[in-house]
Amino acid sequence: TRRALELWSDRLVMESCGDAMAPGASIGVTAMNKWCPKEEDLSADFDGELAPGLTFDAAVICALKEFDESGAALQYTELLMCKPEMRSSVIWDSITMIRRARVCLAIISFLMNNPLGATTGFSDKRFSNDIWYQILDAAVGSGVTKLSVWEMAANHSCLGPKGMGHNDDVRAFFHFLLRRHEREEDVKNVKGLLVAWNATPDLPLAKPKTESQMKSATEKLKCLELAQGPILHADYLNYFDKDNKHSQDYEAHVKKLFGEIPQESREEILDMIKKGESRFNAIEILKAAGRL
Repeated sequence: TRRALELWSDRLVMESCGDAMAPGASIGVTAMNKWCPKEEDLSADFDGELAPGLTFDAAVICALKEFDESGAALQYTELLMCKPEMRSSVIWDSITMIRRARVCLAIISFLMNNPLGATTGFSDKRFSNDIWYQILDAAVGSGVTKLSVWEMAANHSCLGPKGMGHNDDVRAFFHFLLRRHEREEDVKNVKGLLVAWNATPDLPLAKPKTESQMKSATEKLKCLELAQGPILHADYLNYFDKDNKHSQDYEAHVKKLFGEIPQESREEILDMIKKGESRFNAIEILKAAGRL
């Protein structure tokens, strides 16, 4: 059981084997029925293990992947996610914040791509997104913990479900929540805020039709800038800029940042670029490795 669940919850194994790993979900349901801890029995060294070889956070991420790809194990995945323990704030409080932030990013990414809920198998039935919002609410916690999880999700590009450098849209939403909190605006209704976020036009791709839309779109673009950082954001704007207005800003950011990088790291970046890595990704790789 342990080995089967370890394989099912391994991202690389899932990507390689796909539906061949479908039995993992049914094994997960059986294992949870047998081994799932009760809130009153949790010890100080509990680290979120749902069953041997499977943690609560890994189970959620695997389930999201199954639903996102309409995998063969949707029936058992749905049963697993509907277990009340998946929404236990006591259990989630025992899991480290970095793992909780990873789950939050994965859930928001899924909800952005599936606003109406994912289909379940070959029928027209949809799995309600409400369960994901309930799990999200339990995972982030409350008070200072919630803000810490949001900050971790907003500021760590390597935690998202799509790999480093490809989670900026999801991380931008967490910057949005943090900025609203700083302005003492309501952040309790995350579901409503995400619906509004998805409906807001993306600058500079779309042109808002009203002053209200422009205000929301400008705020959304600012949050994206915070997620991307000055170099990538300037490059992003420059990509859509037919008049080349942002090219000077982009080059200025690059020169400024590159000038602040130690000589040894510059040589590593240049070596990565020669091997085909983009300048931005090379810098991000060194940042993740603690070299910058």
